[in-house]
Amino acid sequence: MIQILLATYNGAKYLEAQLDSLLSQTYTDWTLIAHDDGSTDKTCDILRAYQSQYPDIIEILEDGVTFGCARDNFTYLLEASTAEYVMFCDQDDVWLPEKIAKTFYTMQQLEGLHKGLPIVVHTDLMVVDESLGSIAPSMFDYQGLNRSIDGLLQILAKNTVTGCTMMINRRAISSALPMSACAVMHDWWIAANVIKQQGVIGFIDESLIQYRQHSSNSVGTKKNSILGFMLRCINSVFDEEVRKKAWRQAKVIDPTLSWHSFFLKKLSLH
Repeated sequence: MIQILLATYNGAKYLEAQLDSLLSQTYTDWTLIAHDDGSTDKTCDILRAYQSQYPDIIEILEDGVTFGCARDNFTYLLEASTAEYVMFCDQDDVWLPEKIAKTFYTMQQLEGLHKGLPIVVHTDLMVVDESLGSIAPSMFDYQGLNRSIDGLLQILAKNTVTGCTMMINRRAISSALPMSACAVMHDWWIAANVIKQQGVIGFIDESLIQYRQHSSNSVGTKKNSILGFMLRCINSVFDEEVRKKAWRQAKVIDPTLSWHSFFLKKLSLH
């Protein structure tokens, strides 16, 4: 069984399209756990409507707990998960019909080759505007990202594993929890800790998700324009606060890491 973890906050405008794309998956052995972070729009009403229609598939954690932070909301869901495999779901994207099937197939292949290891499988993304119009068919090409990860230092310096494309196995979950308060985002923290534990990061070089860009994005590294997209890449190198957050996370994961090697690696990846 696969559990999909959906963290929401004021996502009513696009949530139905995301949920419909999950219900249109060719692979059907999955359930959804959703937790809302204090929305003031119709997000919770939409979740309840879908849950009432699909009670065997959709579970909502309605406990009044709020975080004000997507990382903590996803962490909360991850701690509540019980399945052998977990996927992360943003509230505003659209999954292509074979996303789960292709990701799970790759996960099974890697588990056969690397028994007992923590494993992450992630994919490329199709970057789209708020109306799902194409901005770029490949986020990896668009941002000039490395498709392979050559070691712990690389992933500590720059994350290329996007949460909404990830599937992780139970060993990967165990390696990532508890999640430090220094974690920049759940996806970066998980990927880095899997590498630290000599695990495997598998990549599917195919865009299996429409990654929606709009002015209200609250999860991940989304940008609402091409200019904003590129400026954020530059800022990730030169913005002091961004560097500090990444550095604090890196030192928690690898206490032996030097600032010099970290910064030089970060600079070389942009």
